[in-house]
Amino acid sequence: MSRQELADAANQRLPADDPDGLLTANDIGKIERGVVSFPRWRRRAALRDVLGADSDAAIGLFNRRGRPSDARVPGGGTGHLPHPIAAFDQPPFTAALTLDDLDHLAAAMENARRYTDAAVLDLMQAALAVATKEDGRNGARAALPGTLGILAMVRLSLNQVPDSVRSPLLRVGARTAEFAGWLYRDAGVPALADHWRDRATEWSLVARDVAMPGYVLIKKSQAAWDDRDPRRMLDLTEAVQEGPWVLPSRVRAEAVQQEARAIAMLSGSTTPIDDKLALAAELLAFGPESCGTEDPALAAHYDPVLFEVQMAICFTEAGRLDEALHLYDSSLSRQVFSLRDYAYFLTLKAQTLAALHLPDRAAEAGATALRIAVETRSARTLREVTRLQAGLGRWPDHPAVRRLGRLLRAAG
Repeated sequence: MSRQELADAANQRLPADDPDGLLTANDIGKIERGVVSFPRWRRRAALRDVLGADSDAAIGLFNRRGRPSDARVPGGGTGHLPHPIAAFDQPPFTAALTLDDLDHLAAAMENARRYTDAAVLDLMQAALAVATKEDGRNGARAALPGTLGILAMVRLSLNQVPDSVRSPLLRVGARTAEFAGWLYRDAGVPALADHWRDRATEWSLVARDVAMPGYVLIKKSQAAWDDRDPRRMLDLTEAVQEGPWVLPSRVRAEAVQQEARAIAMLSGSTTPIDDKLALAAELLAFGPESCGTEDPALAAHYDPVLFEVQMAICFTEAGRLDEALHLYDSSLSRQVFSLRDYAYFLTLKAQTLAALHLPDRAAEAGATALRIAVETRSARTLREVTRLQAGLGRWPDHPAVRRLGRLLRAAG
């Protein structure tokens, strides 16, 4: 194709009233020479479509500079908020959002008061669903750009939208912020995880959604588990159960289960642990229909299989190692859990095997989990593999243990 032919083909995919105007042969020449390396998103999408490319990089387009609208997240680290359209204009979001969808989102960014409506909120929730699936497939770092794009859109639109849209927008923002907290937890950036959990609480309270703050406390208790801080876990889980909110039964079940784990870490007493786990199982059996909140999706992932694996963690902390291993063997499966979550729980199972003085099996399980953790870039799992390796230190001469040590050092 000549430059003009390529421009004409791309123009057929652009709206006639595109604010940037139609492409010319001169524009194509500037792109070819590198004078323009990253055209505006509509032009990039049109060129990708004409050339059959699934990414900007595939046709040599790249962003050489940040955008003035980029915002830095308080707390330091790598928390840049991307321009929303730039975040959505990349795979896998381009497979889920059409050009019309992106046009609608772009219009809302240019005039939030006029164009931010129920359809835009639906598109933001669809983008959040895509990010959630991407997290399960490829890990937190793959899901962060789109998630931060939604958050950027919320922040940039919040003070411009009409009152009728403000509360629903805050609710979408709160759900997305809580998810961002999870992503940063798995990516090993706790300061940003705390920042977005706190923002989820703030936005949900402003929107009069009193269930989300209780759910955020559960997530904070899980972060306390990462640090093996049972006292904080207990304080947070008791606050969840005694707070002024009505929570889905599955959220209450997770809180009670987490409380049982904290008790196991603090005392190891069998009776209160069993009583708490029995109560958690009873609450979980109520099912998702007993929601008690306006957001039925809250903790929708919490199911009996995940509960059994968490029971295994609790039994390990209580010193009931055989019971824990039995639950791991019966519940932990690559067919049930996402690849990243499977690796995380496999590492905890390996720690149970080490406590049972089965170092070879523990090291082999740890090596499998480590490979997946590197693939999905899960800092949370890498941290648990490091904890496992420390526990295997009493068997330095076992080949499997030495191999795990080498793999861990290579992983950095």
